[in-house]
Amino acid sequence: MFEILPAIDIKDGKCVRLFQGKKDTAKIYFDDPLDVAKMYKDYGLKKIHVVDLDGAFEGKPKNYKILEKIINLGLKVQYGGGLRSFEIVKNTIELGVERVVIGTLAVKNSEEFKKCLLEFPKKIVLAIDTKDFKVTSLGWEKVENLDPISFAKRWEENYKNYLWGYLFTDISKDGSLEGPNFEAI
Repeated sequence: MFEILPAIDIKDGKCVRLFQGKKDTAKIYFDDPLDVAKMYKDYGLKKIHVVDLDGAFEGKPKNYKILEKIINLGLKVQYGGGLRSFEIVKNTIELGVERVVIGTLAVKNSEEFKKCLLEFPKKIVLAIDTKDFKVTSLGWEKVENLDPISFAKRWEENYKNYLWGYLFTDISKDGSLEGPNFEAI
C-alpha cells in the first residue's frame, strides 16, 4: 500500500520545515502545530504524519503534549522522532498514535527494534533515511555504511508480517520543495 499523508514537523514547539534535514535551517510556518492539525481536520483529512524534530536530534521525544492535543482532535497519527528504545515506543503507542516511525533504533539496536516489532505488530513504520544512498541515523546526522535496499530487505525477509511499511527519505531533497527523488524510490 502506498499512502500520502500531510505532515507536521515540530521544532521548539513550532511547525517548521528544515532544509535537507539541517537543524539550523528551520523555517517557521505556524507558531502552533495544533492550528495546522485543526486545519487538516477541517479539510476532511483523517490521518497525519507528525515528526518531533527535537526528539530526533536529542534522542527522545520532546513534544508529547502537542502530540496528545493532536490525538485528542480525533486524527489518526503516524509519529516519529526520538523513538530509540522499547519503552519510549511503548509509551508513544499508549498515548494513542496509530503508528510509530522508527529509524535509528533499527540501525543501532536491532534486538530492541525486533522486540518492538513483535510486541506491536503492524504499528511500526521503518524509516529509511538516506544521504548519498547510504542509510543515516541519529536525526540524519550519522551516515551509516548501509545501503537502503539491503537494510530494507533485511527487515522485510524476517519481519514483513510485523512491519506496517516503510518511509523513505532522501535527505538531499527533504525540505527543498523539489519533490521526492523518484529515481531512488
